[in-house]
Amino acid sequence: MKYVVAFIVTLLILVTLTYFVLQTWDIELFEAQYLTKTYTTIGLLAVGAFLLTAVIALFFGGNRNKYDKNAPGVAQKRL
Repeated sequence: MKYVVAFIVTLLILVTLTYFVLQTWDIELFEAQYLTKTYTTIGLLAVGAFLLTAVIALFFGGNRNKYDKNAPGVAQKRL
């Protein structure tokens, strides 16, 4: 998960730098409002993914009590 987030952040930084470099040379491939909309969209998707992960962890994360912690080696299911 951290690699996906790092990739997205790196991509956003590169797009922003590309925008400013092109603006330095008076080349406009896209406008600044599209960058803002892109950042807003990615932010909303990140918040939604975080909330979805949190909800799934809260509803389905209670499997720890079903295993015998005293068993040697690989975790054994309680009978």
